[in-house]
Amino acid sequence: MAVVRDLLALVCASILLVVSQEALAKADTTLVSSDTTNIDVTEEIVLDEIFIEAVIEKPNVAILPARVETDYGDVEFIDRSFKHELKEGPDRLLFMDAEFELAKKLEKLKEILDREKRSK
Repeated sequence: MAVVRDLLALVCASILLVVSQEALAKADTTLVSSDTTNIDVTEEIVLDEIFIEAVIEKPNVAILPARVETDYGDVEFIDRSFKHELKEGPDRLLFMDAEFELAKKLEKLKEILDREKRSK
C-alpha cells in the first residue's frame, strides 16, 4: 500500500510540474505591457483552477491471511537417490550380459597380443 501511495504522490508531483511549466511558457508569451519603452510594467496572469483526480487500482491477486491447510497431512521425505537404477542400468540399457563384467583367464594372451601388433 505504501508503494501505491508513493507512486500516486510521484504522479501528482509530475503533473503539477508539467502544468507549471506550461503556465510559465504561456506567461512568457502573453506579457502585456502598457508602454513599449518600459519593460517593468506587466500585467499579472491568473491561472484557472486545476482538478487532479486519481484512482487507486487494487491488485488482481487474492491475498490470503494464512496458508491453506490440505487434506493430505504430513508427507514423508522422498529419497531421490538413483543408486538402484545405476546398479541395474548397464545390464538393461546396454544389453550386456552379467558375465561381461566377470574376470576371465585368457589362455593364449601372448598370441592375441602378437596378432594385434601385426595387424597395426
